Amino acid sequence: MNTVLKSVVILMVNYKSSTYVSSCLASLDPEPVEQIIIVENGSGEDEWLRLQEAVRGHASKVRLVRSHVNLGFGAGVNFASSYVNPDYAGLLWILNPDTTVTKGCVTSLANRVVNGELDVVSPAIVTGPRTAPSVWFAGGVMDLAAGATRHMGYGGPLPSVAGIISSTFITGAAPMISFEAWKKLDGFNESLFLYWEDADLSLRARNLGLSMGVDLDSLIWHEEGGSGEDEGRSALYYFYMQKNRLIVSSPYSGLWSLLMGKGAKETGRLLLRPLREKQGRARKALASIRGLAAGIYAVRKQKVQDETMALIGEK
Repeated sequence: MNTVLKSVVILMVNYKSSTYVSSCLASLDPEPVEQIIIVENGSGEDEWLRLQEAVRGHASKVRLVRSHVNLGFGAGVNFASSYVNPDYAGLLWILNPDTTVTKGCVTSLANRVVNGELDVVSPAIVTGPRTAPSVWFAGGVMDLAAGATRHMGYGGPLPSVAGIISSTFITGAAPMISFEAWKKLDGFNESLFLYWEDADLSLRARNLGLSMGVDLDSLIWHEEGGSGEDEGRSALYYFYMQKNRLIVSSPYSGLWSLLMGKGAKETGRLLLRPLREKQGRARKALASIRGLAAGIYAVRKQKVQDETMALIGEK
């Protein structure tokens, strides 16, 4: 593999996760990164002060910007990318703050893009103790008929092979992409707010003919749920997972198939899973029901708008 390395700018969205930022930045210190743009995403004044303290000592590379409202993940990343010079010809690495980067990760990822092996690349992502890590992401697939995304090998050991694995779905936790390709994709879909924005981006990347995959020669640790507030899955998780899976998948599989056909199992799983939570079962179950209703409403509304525009076009 060549060792040509383009400039890398990291985009990071902080929402009540400043306790992780310092260790993430420390792991990035030896990596060849030009700049780290961190958006404080409406977490409040106390969190803003904690974040400022967390980046102290890394000021030469870090640029802090602030949103006083929670924009959501996708819009937060887009906001961070708006601070990149429009003429920038390097690479962007979208990185969750609750991650720790291993040595050489940035160089390996960047070379995959620079050498034309992949257009969008993720490192292998593990979670759990360092002595016994388990796979969080080592490639993924989208089942649009079911309205579901799957992390391949989730919870198991890291693959024994090296190199790259082709993937039709790239998680939003740590994708690297050229700034040129990012602009072609027009960033994340901001209407999704939280969850499924990476699936939507992966679909659009695939439609543009961009290649996607995982570089098994690069590795990061991920504190799963590190930006959350609840034990287990949050109510926001259940709301937006239900809503956004319908919005993103329905153009490909149809709404009623997602509800009554091949997607019924996933719909039911998201309705029943809150009842197994240790905390906030009723609140989370209600959020799942509300998310499902909001998704149905959004899909039907979009269908009416599309049909109206088609009629106008025929006149």
